[in-house]
Amino acid sequence: SVEEPMVLYQYQTCPFCNKVRAFLDLYGIPYRTVEVNPLSKAELKFSADYKKVPVAVFPSPSGRHQINGSNTIIETLSSLLPPSTAPPLTAADRTKLAWLDTHLIKLLPPNIYRTPRESLQTFAYLTSVSNFTLPQKLAARYLGALLMYLVA
Repeated sequence: SVEEPMVLYQYQTCPFCNKVRAFLDLYGIPYRTVEVNPLSKAELKFSADYKKVPVAVFPSPSGRHQINGSNTIIETLSSLLPPSTAPPLTAADRTKLAWLDTHLIKLLPPNIYRTPRESLQTFAYLTSVSNFTLPQKLAARYLGALLMYLVA
């Protein structure tokens, strides 16, 4: 079972990270978040070959267990919960998770980052992230807002 708090490495505005947090909150799984600097990704230096978010890390008998990607995190944690808490994911559940990734999440950026001002507002939270220096906060906020506006 999932007993000790896990650490979720994330971007607060990332829809894939939001999907994982929604699952964790729904089932009352304790966790803490670490905001990853979107430019340097220094917080993911422990991960040799995976530099995307979300990444979940939790203690295991063999040390530390790392799970990469929202669907894999949800599937793994779902399998660790008692069936009375969270029934095992069905094929239909997996199809819905895949649909979220391939369809719904692609519709979000054009609606969130419609204008440069809205894009900048979305990244305003970065100025309050305590593990970033002031230059990192400003660079991540302004470059992130610009890049996401251009993507949208």
